[in-house]
Amino acid sequence: MNAISYKTVCKEAYSEFTEKKSVFMSYIRPISTEDEAKEFLNKIRQKHSDATHNVYAYVNREGNVSRFSDDGEPQGTAGMPVFDVLRKEELLGVCVVVTRYFGGILLGGGGLVRAYGRAARDAVEKAGVCMYKRKSRMKFACDYDLSGKLLRELEKLGIEPSEKLYEEKVKVAFICESDLQDKVVGAILDASGGRCKVEFDEYVYAK
Repeated sequence: MNAISYKTVCKEAYSEFTEKKSVFMSYIRPISTEDEAKEFLNKIRQKHSDATHNVYAYVNREGNVSRFSDDGEPQGTAGMPVFDVLRKEELLGVCVVVTRYFGGILLGGGGLVRAYGRAARDAVEKAGVCMYKRKSRMKFACDYDLSGKLLRELEKLGIEPSEKLYEEKVKVAFICESDLQDKVVGAILDASGGRCKVEFDEYVYAK
């Protein structure tokens, strides 16, 4: 995925409400892969194996793959309303599972659409929405006598190393805004007197 940024939920969350004696329990979490979505769904299904329905919808960031299911509710009244909330919020990398325990009173098609839509919106609100930006993961290796000086250069630029390994040389990895990449490379090169070069590793997505 080459997008500069994307929106997702900040954390795993839970919400619940009752509509005409039917209990709607919403579970939501950010996902990185389709397998994570399936694992989350199976976990909720096992937890609520006695529920009337375990409706779900997810959108995987990689490949923009989306899936949803009514899980026995009338077609278009459950999975689609949940998915519509994710789509309208423009969320990626999110899985929502809405568990329903039927309370004995029929809600009708319109009532189901509203209830499942509300369940998804409540879950998104509880989880919060975060923007993830594409950033550059960089790395360099330097002699021990240079490490303190170069780490201070990163600190001046507001960058905290994500990894430091003290082996034959000191290996440092860090994540920075992509538009800072050239500035960081120049700063490390100048501070080391040309002895240390920063290498681009990969693009990552971070807050």
